[in-house]
Formats: sequence, C-alpha cells, structure tokens
Amino acid sequence: RRHLKRSGRRLEMVSANTRSLRRAVLHHFRRTAVTPPWVAARLAVTLARRRASQQHPGAARTMTTATTQQLLTKLRLEIPILGAPMAGAGDATMAAAVARAGALASLPCAAWSLERARHEMTALREALGDDRPFNVNFFCHAPPEDVAADRADRWATRLATLRSAYGLGDDDELTGWSDAGPKRGAFDDAACRLVEELRPGAVSFHFGLPEPALLGRVKSTGAVVLASATTVREATWLEANGADVIIAQGSEAGGHRSNFLGPKDPSDVASQIGTFALVPMVVDAVSVPVVAAGGISDGRGVLAALALGADAVQVGSAYLRATESRIPAYHKAALDAAESDSTTLTNVFSGRPARSVVNEAVRTLGPINFDAPPFPTAPPYLTAIKKAADAKGRLGEVSSLWSGQAATLAPPTSDQRSVTDITRAMWADSRSVLEQLHARAAPGRSPNEDGDV
Repeated sequence: RRHLKRSGRRLEMVSANTRSLRRAVLHHFRRTAVTPPWVAARLAVTLARRRASQQHPGAARTMTTATTQQLLTKLRLEIPILGAPMAGAGDATMAAAVARAGALASLPCAAWSLERARHEMTALREALGDDRPFNVNFFCHAPPEDVAADRADRWATRLATLRSAYGLGDDDELTGWSDAGPKRGAFDDAACRLVEELRPGAVSFHFGLPEPALLGRVKSTGAVVLASATTVREATWLEANGADVIIAQGSEAGGHRSNFLGPKDPSDVASQIGTFALVPMVVDAVSVPVVAAGGISDGRGVLAALALGADAVQVGSAYLRATESRIPAYHKAALDAAESDSTTLTNVFSGRPARSVVNEAVRTLGPINFDAPPFPTAPPYLTAIKKAADAKGRLGEVSSLWSGQAATLAPPTSDQRSVTDITRAMWADSRSVLEQLHARAAPGRSPNEDGDV
C-alpha cells in the first residue's frame, strides 16, 4: 500500500489522467503478485505512459511542460498570458501595462498606418527597454480590387432601411470602397521593413501567413511567429508553413475570426468551434506551443485552458473596460449593460465575421448578411449612417462594438481597474482555483509551488 500510494503521487505529477493511470498500476500489481512492489510500480508507470500516448497522442504532451517553458523563455514572460492586439482599444500604453504584469505586450498594427505603427512600436520599446520582446499583429488577407457592381447595388438596397431611419435619402452620398480613403492593407514589404528595423521580438498574423519570402525575412530578425487558427486543419497548416506558436481561437473570441481555410465564403460561420473544444484538438495535432484564445476573462478560464494542454492564454475582452482602454465611452457602456447572450458573430461592419455586441446595425442588417461587401471593403458604406446616428445621439448603434462572450466576467468600468491589476489578479485567481480543486480531490493536502500534490 505504501509503494502504491507513493507511485500514485508520482502519477499525479506526470498526467492529468490520474484515475486511468492508477487503474493501470492496480491491474499490473494483480498480474505480478510475485514481483517486488517497487519494481511493479515503476513498470506500471512506464506502461501507462506508453499506453496513454498511443491511445491519445496529446496525452504525452500534457505530461510535460516543455513547450510551455519554451514559450515563456522565448518571449521572456513571467506568466503564461498574452495580451490580445485589439484594434480601437490597444496602444503602447495598454501594451506596456500588460507587460508590467509579466505578460506579453501586443500592438494591433493591422489597424494602423505604418507611421502610426512606427510611433507606437517606438513608444513601447522605450517603455519596455531594449531587451524585452513585444508582439506586433498584422493581417494576411487578399483584399479585392473593388466590389462587384451587382453586390454593391444589393448592399445599397439592404442599407436603405437604416439610412432612412437616420434621415438619409437617396440623394445623400453613399460612400463605397473605391471612394474611401486609405485602405487597410495586408502585411507587405513596407510592413516587413518596419519589423526588420524595429525588431519587436514577436510577430503575429491573422488570416494565415504572409508569403514565404516575407515570412523568412521576419524570422531572420529573430522574431517568434505566432498565427491564429480556428480549426485543426488551419493549425497543422500553420505549423507546416513556419508558425512557431499556434493561437487556437475559439468562436467565443471578440473581434475578427481568423479563419482562412474554411468555407469558400468566410462569412459561413455555422461550423466554427468553441475554445474549449478546439484547444485540446490542436494540442494533440501540433508540436509547437499552443495559446488558447476566446472566452477567457478570469482565473477559471486561464486554469481550464492550461488544463486542456494550452501553454498560455490570450486575453483581450477582459481589458476593454480597463483604465488604459481606448474604446469610446459608449462602447464601455454597452459592455457594462451587456448580458451573457448580448454578442454575436456578424459581418455587417467589415465584411468578415467578427464578434460584436448586438446593436441596431446588427439587428437590421444581419447578423450575417451574404450581400455584405467582402473584407475589408465594407466599412465605408456605413460611414454616413454612423455619422447621422451619432448626430442624433444614437452613439454606438451603427458602430462595431467588438467583444468576446466572456467580457461580462471582467471588471466593470466603474471599478477603474488597470490592465496590470487585471492581469495579475487573473493569474493569482487561477492559482487559487487550482488550490480549491486540489482540496476537493485530496482533502488535507495542498499543492506545492509547481502546483503538484
């Protein structure tokens, strides 16, 4: 019994699947009654490990923290949390606050001009020092030359009700993609030269990866390449094509879905997978570190993701109402008033599915409308309507209100919490939840510094 108890403790340290491993030990003892118990115990541990890795490829992954340590070392992190690069909310100030908590700072460069990106990257480098890596995010979409005339006409018809509601008639200008100002571009030579010059240490991509020549130049700077996947097929493609880290983005996540190998029309989101189903499947399928993203706004979510095999988590919506957040007051107010089912995936704002708080534009046009112009050509069509709505005091009713499903778990605006405080509390809470789980499973015993019993 003493040897069995000791071996059982060792098994708890090497696998989350403790019960099945204990059963393997007991079964082996019954079959080897004449074998010295300490020999039988060691053999049973070896056999159980081998059996687990054969039956469930990801089981061997969960028995070690090698990939987690690899990620933390490469990015010089104190805790396994990455700040999400959130357009409209994040800048160098928010990113620096994330870094002060020991997490990875990120900048949403995809939403900025190169001049703005340079300014923010320089400011963040000054705040962090020369040796601290930070992440810059870019998109890898293939923007269309223009919107087909018939599709533009169908979308204008769809917008008629909303335009009329805010006093815009047929004679009022309808701005389209070709009439708009600077376009949101994909990662290109100019953006790559900026990365080569400022060397942030980490570069993340949405909607796939850039062409091999550009990716090679990014890697030559020593940067860790992260890329988002919404399916196992996307995750394995990203690993095979050069990604160093996979961000498993569940459908709960706020902002744009990163799907790029899914249905022909990316707005078809019926089969999108939730975070806590996606993460273990991706962990089983790839050998590089995996970051869980979507639906993680408190310590319980952090611990759950790590228990499923993720090496770190990416946090975004939990920061939207922090003091450093740059979203407008009406966006924060919408989040404060939101309930558990107040968000949806919609393509009416950008032409591509993204999770937003439901407002009048979503109710009238969507949430998914296959007449919406393709990404990123849709925003100019709503510009005049948004201005008219704002002028009538209907702030936020025709604006994108990006948010994940778990945003309601985050501190409200009235708490005036900083991003640094939220991040530290999230990690501390995850440790507290772990201790509670240990107390349930093994009353009277507490985990050591590594979280083991």
